[in-house]
Amino acid sequence: PGRPASGITNCSPSMYFTYREENRTFQHFGVWGSGGASVTAPGEAELPRALFVTYGVLDALAVKPVLGRWFSQEDDTPGSPQTVILAHDYWQRRFGGDRSVIGRAMTINAQPYTVIGVMPQDFTFQRDFALILPQRFERERLNLGTFAYQGVARLKPGVTIEQANADLGRMLGVWLRSWPSPPGFDDAIFRNARFGPAIQ
Repeated sequence: PGRPASGITNCSPSMYFTYREENRTFQHFGVWGSGGASVTAPGEAELPRALFVTYGVLDALAVKPVLGRWFSQEDDTPGSPQTVILAHDYWQRRFGGDRSVIGRAMTINAQPYTVIGVMPQDFTFQRDFALILPQRFERERLNLGTFAYQGVARLKPGVTIEQANADLGRMLGVWLRSWPSPPGFDDAIFRNARFGPAIQ
């Protein structure tokens, strides 16, 4: 998270990499968004809601799957095998609660995916969802822009919000120096936005 003069803003993909690699106060960190997905196999085609999360989001929430595993850093790396985690209700409805679902194939957005986990029944999030999919960013194509994601972090033991905000303020400077501006935008637009830490 960062805050320009106009108020609260979300995270950009380049912020994800900067905060993940440069932070001194986060135990886990990731960003997430939501949207639709097209499932065409197994079973009938449907368009369930999905969460798109980077590595670190589920770790920060500290809610382990009841079956299988969380995403690893490899799962959100472009070019690695595609993986998916199921919401508990979706697992019950689509797969009949079959505990051998781990390792099963699904076709999502016309791509092959492998089921690696099922979340607990009482797991809730800010959006209703049926699937959790890895959010993959192609690092070499990123710039300062696209503030379309929300960040979530778990602080290291003993770290205060004040300390984390100070760390975030330092990292915002690193972020501004490390990434190019979007095409058609001048660097000064981002420097003059006066981004500041706003952890909640």
